[in-house]
Amino acid sequence: MKSKSFLLCFLFFSLCINTWAQDRTPYYTLKVSNLNYSGFETHSVTVEGMSWSIDATMNSDTYWRVGGKSLSGIDRVFLGKTAFPVPIERIVIHHNGYSEEQTPIKVNSVKLFVSSTSTFSSTPDVTIEQPSLSYNTNGTLVFEPTSPLTAWPANSYYKIVFNVTNTSSSTNKSIKFTGADFYSSETISVSSACTNGNHYFGTYSNAHSWRVPANLTVSEVEVVDGKLHVVDYATGDVVPANTGVLITASAGGDYVISLSSESGNHPDGVNNCLRPTGSGITSSEMSSSDAGCKFYRLTMHNGSELGFWWGAASGAAFDYNTANRAYLAVSGGMSLAKEQMLWSNDQETLIKDVRKNPAEGRMYNLNGQIVNPSYKGIVVVNGRKYMSK
Repeated sequence: MKSKSFLLCFLFFSLCINTWAQDRTPYYTLKVSNLNYSGFETHSVTVEGMSWSIDATMNSDTYWRVGGKSLSGIDRVFLGKTAFPVPIERIVIHHNGYSEEQTPIKVNSVKLFVSSTSTFSSTPDVTIEQPSLSYNTNGTLVFEPTSPLTAWPANSYYKIVFNVTNTSSSTNKSIKFTGADFYSSETISVSSACTNGNHYFGTYSNAHSWRVPANLTVSEVEVVDGKLHVVDYATGDVVPANTGVLITASAGGDYVISLSSESGNHPDGVNNCLRPTGSGITSSEMSSSDAGCKFYRLTMHNGSELGFWWGAASGAAFDYNTANRAYLAVSGGMSLAKEQMLWSNDQETLIKDVRKNPAEGRMYNLNGQIVNPSYKGIVVVNGRKYMSK
């Protein structure tokens, strides 16, 4: 009965790991650098722009060998010398064993140290210890913050320590370190109120690069010939840091995105008119960044009409105190006179020809019903749309 219970727990834990991994991609992967060195000494390596001090040897392009001979509780250290600029919520270490070795090395423990200092001279902020590993074990070790932490803070340093024993004085024994994935994610909230009846919309920006998940459409927006053109990123693309984007979802709610250490790329040829709010932006900052522009924010006007509307009278700059959002900055020609930009379909939005005062003639609302001159909102007169106030 105990063995069955253990098996069920193991399968459940494995399922949780696989499900979690499918939902997220690593911010950074410590993978074997293509260096040719031997001996279990300390080596300095740089992997994807981050510096490490490694106590391991390498004679393969796919793994580091962690071990040696005549070892009794010796630490082999992977010391990060570059701080991670984002919070880290999970670290997954990948390892393989040597099934052919007759005198196995013993991995007594694998520990993770997290510290605010690069020298780890102070007491580490976090120490987590995993059970010992068999020399021929293939698998993963998962490290996560203990409650109440949900992620280790940004600008932290990481150290992975293998404590190993090899009783042989004549033969090097080792375990294979094949990589470590560092995960960082954030949540995008899409309002259930911001909808065209088919999809739900929001704007977003982040100080870090991030990867487009499968359950969101992420787009840059440009104004061309009086029209708003929406240009999509592909699933898996990396959105550059500090990029304003339009988010489209099948339902309102929270969506998880994975941060990335990659720089990312904008869609080719797009002059993106969406600007990031950062931690919040003042009207003076907005106007100085885009002089001569009119400024819009995504909203449901009167709770019923989805589009980009002026954030202040006459399209003036406005205070936008919500972090990690985006607003639209439009310059040039006829676009400057438009108070709103409304959806025409799911692929493209249109700058409607909306005028301040209706002309003479019978007035209709957008449902085709005749309305009197006191009606407030968009009206159709002689086949053209006007704003009646």
